[in-house]
Amino acid sequence: MKVAISWVLMMTALAACGRGTNRVEEAKQKNEIPEIIQKSYESCVGENCVTVDIAFPRYAGNSPAYTSINEAVEEFLTASLTWGEETTPFENYEAAIADFMASFETVERDGYNSVDWMIEFDGKEVFRSGDLITLKFTMFSFTGGAHPNSSYSFVTFDLAQGGIKLKNDALILDKEALLDRAIAAFRIHHDVADGVSLEDDGRFFLDNGSFFLPQAMGYSEGDFVLLYNPYEIGPYVMGITELSIPISKLEGVVRQPLSP
Repeated sequence: MKVAISWVLMMTALAACGRGTNRVEEAKQKNEIPEIIQKSYESCVGENCVTVDIAFPRYAGNSPAYTSINEAVEEFLTASLTWGEETTPFENYEAAIADFMASFETVERDGYNSVDWMIEFDGKEVFRSGDLITLKFTMFSFTGGAHPNSSYSFVTFDLAQGGIKLKNDALILDKEALLDRAIAAFRIHHDVADGVSLEDDGRFFLDNGSFFLPQAMGYSEGDFVLLYNPYEIGPYVMGITELSIPISKLEGVVRQPLSP
């Protein structure tokens, strides 16, 4: 009898652990996992070079949702690669890369540059449910100065609505409750002493003395992630602040993804 009970408990535990991976496994079987497109570009003038390395997901098939996501990814990539004072959108990311490399060649030949330039862009799927997909994008760039620049972004798409890109407001059900959870996690993350306000702590960039939610937020595995980029809420040396809160603990606070 004890053996039978133990076997049932073990199988129940295994089933529970597997629920989170079912959607991913189903996606693999249906070839829904995106291909990662990788491209590299390089140009040198004298001893200095400019390099651009990009990797981004592309979904196969004729699904309207996947077509919409692919288009949004390329638009995001193009916008991310548009740099400097350029305000006119490029036709595609190839044109944005060509402009970046041409700018390097110009300043290098004119004698205004003495360092290598670089851009590294990486995009990947970090969450999939029955109705949502979240992609995470990371970008590093350097064109001179004290340090490279970095940025992180999450973009969530609604499969049930044809793959439309969702704004942060569409993910948040109760902003005040999410702020409360974020503040608590933020204080723990940065080891803020009990009884000391974030403003009195003095390390953080606040909004007129008030805490705020970051621009980068989305789903990742079993968590809802709030990510503050460098300079967003603190100096560069602070790096990023990434707060991960289990989705299951945010019922009524953020949109709950549907099971497969």
